[in-house]
Amino acid sequence: MAMDSDSRAVSELTRQQAVLPREDGDEALIYSLSWTAYPRLLFKLVLRVIILMGIYALAISLFKVKHTNLLANVGVFVTPVVALLWTVYDFAYLRTMKLYVDRQGVWLAQGLLPWSKGYNGVRWDEIGDASYRQSFLSWACKSYSVTVAHRFTTNAELFLDHVKRGDIAVQSINRLLIARARGY
Repeated sequence: MAMDSDSRAVSELTRQQAVLPREDGDEALIYSLSWTAYPRLLFKLVLRVIILMGIYALAISLFKVKHTNLLANVGVFVTPVVALLWTVYDFAYLRTMKLYVDRQGVWLAQGLLPWSKGYNGVRWDEIGDASYRQSFLSWACKSYSVTVAHRFTTNAELFLDHVKRGDIAVQSINRLLIARARGY
C-alpha cells in the first residue's frame, strides 16, 4: 500500500512540475495567442484598403464610368468597409486559435465559421518533442512560436506563432513526455 501511495505522490509531483491537469479530470490546459499576433492586422487593413481602392479605380477606368456617377461615389465608401470587415473577420479568426494540452495529446483548435471549425493535433504516443523559438522580442513580450513535432512524419506537426506563455506550454509538453516514458 505504501508503494502505491508513493507512486501516486511521485506521479502527482511530476504532473505539478509539468504544469499539467490531473489524470482524474477531463480538463485541458489552454494556451491562446498573445497580443503580439494582432498589430499585424493593422498593417493588413491599410494594405487591403490600398489594394481594393486600386482595383476599384482600375475597374472605374476600364468600364469608363464617370466620376459623377452614383456607382463611383458609393464605391469609394464601400471598399474601405469591405477591407475593414475582412480585417474584423481575421481578428475574430485569430481569437479562435487555441493550443490545447490534455490527456490524449496536443491539439490546435481553430475556425470561426461552422464549416471551417476543426482540430488538428498529435497524440502523446506520436509526439517526437516540442520546441519554441525565442528572440528578444518574444522573450520581452512572452510570446513564442511553438512547434510540436510528430515522431514519424513532418507533415503532421503542429506549428503556431505568437503563443502566450508558449515557453511554459513547451516545457509542460516535454515534461509530460518524459513522465509518460518513465511510466508515471
